Amino acid sequence: MSDLQVTIYSDAQYQGTSKTLGVGKYPTGFGLKNDSLSSLKIPSGLKVILCEHDNFQGRRCILVRDTPHLGGANDEATSMIIEAVTSPSVIVYSDAEFQGWSAEVPLGAQSAVGAGNDLISSVIVPSGYRVTLYQDGPFKGKTLELTGDAAHLNDFNDRTSSIIVDRLATRAPTLDELKQIIKKVAPRIYFHPDDEFGPSTVEWFLKRATLNQRDGSSRSADSAPLPAGGSDDGAYWLEGSRSARGGDLSTAVAYVNAKYKNSWLDLQFWIFYPYNGAGSAKVTVVDVSKTIKLDPMGQHGGDWEHVTCRVDPVSQELRAMYLAQHNGGQWLALGDILRENGHPMVFSSRHGHASYRDEGSNLSNGTTKRWSSVTWFEFGLINSTDKGSRILDCSSRYQLLNADFLSGQISVPDWSKYCRRWGPHITYKTSDLKDSIKSSLGNIPYSGEAADAIWDAIPDEAKEENGPTGPWMKGAWSGNE
Repeated sequence: MSDLQVTIYSDAQYQGTSKTLGVGKYPTGFGLKNDSLSSLKIPSGLKVILCEHDNFQGRRCILVRDTPHLGGANDEATSMIIEAVTSPSVIVYSDAEFQGWSAEVPLGAQSAVGAGNDLISSVIVPSGYRVTLYQDGPFKGKTLELTGDAAHLNDFNDRTSSIIVDRLATRAPTLDELKQIIKKVAPRIYFHPDDEFGPSTVEWFLKRATLNQRDGSSRSADSAPLPAGGSDDGAYWLEGSRSARGGDLSTAVAYVNAKYKNSWLDLQFWIFYPYNGAGSAKVTVVDVSKTIKLDPMGQHGGDWEHVTCRVDPVSQELRAMYLAQHNGGQWLALGDILRENGHPMVFSSRHGHASYRDEGSNLSNGTTKRWSSVTWFEFGLINSTDKGSRILDCSSRYQLLNADFLSGQISVPDWSKYCRRWGPHITYKTSDLKDSIKSSLGNIPYSGEAADAIWDAIPDEAKEENGPTGPWMKGAWSGNE
């Protein structure tokens, strides 16, 4: 290693006056005219640290490979350190193509970026590392994940405000490690204090439900194991009793599906509700605003909802969270996750049980209509959340339902093999639903036109009742959110 030498050049592309240097410190010069260094040839195993001023002061440019042009650091270096590379490191640069001023970034979460806020244009990522860039600080907003060198950051150029460096996991967690991680990162789910349709365990529900068959026969759902396998073919469906619709929070647990993929550990926390209540909406017509009930639209038997915690398996730290919301959802960056005693907080919406970051109305399916240049109609479905006293702490109240990487170490219940619907299919007359909307509007202006606009804005799946299939039937169970 001591025989390795760096060749420095006064011009770009390895042109002009040159000088060969070995390992050492050069505090006041390195054989070229001051502020005249433009390119370097660096053998594998050496690292060069260029410093803006004498005695290694000022900004730095860290180089570990041949560099034909120094970009923003061109003709700016006054002192230099050449040393052996003892371990690979992530390096961020102010210019593209690994040029300009730079900084090494250690493992972990860094709220301040050495190259400067919104100044990163390229990144060296050694093999076995993962870098997550965040547009806002600390660790908020849009993200860009890198597992290899990025000579250009394209749309993320000059937008990085904070950064996290992780080592890539080389194996999945053991069962004991998985339990430790769940205890550390699992969310606390707050239920709306006015939601009369709470969660329960599946076993509690099955004791109060009927398994129906297409041929017209039925039996108590817990009198024998549910039919396993098959598909969503309508051959069977579950129907809870009316008295079971409220659920029983004291029995509720989070059902955990653990997925190890691309060196991430994704923990899905699935919550079961015996019933999903009807929706409500905020409507504004001209200058009159009103909250209306949409009964029976939105209601259905059986409801499965989930939150996903994305974890770095090596550090066992939470890195992001996905909130499922009806037919879609939202990824939250690390800094956008609200916490309570170190655990992420999630708010379950009244009746619909979609997951949200904040308390509030959380309007969705927003629609506006205009006459000429005037907005006369605005609509949004209400997903009301509130931090009451009803809470499920998923770090202690959970059941492992699936972890493919543990190869049969988890004992799963028979009902997790049931592939049909968890609630009945009920249809309504379109005319009856539209009449219900008109009735809810009352004497609001242009109620006829508003009712038609509301009908168009309501998702089709909310216009009938149809219980869901189980989580294991959904694409996100084994695929991406």
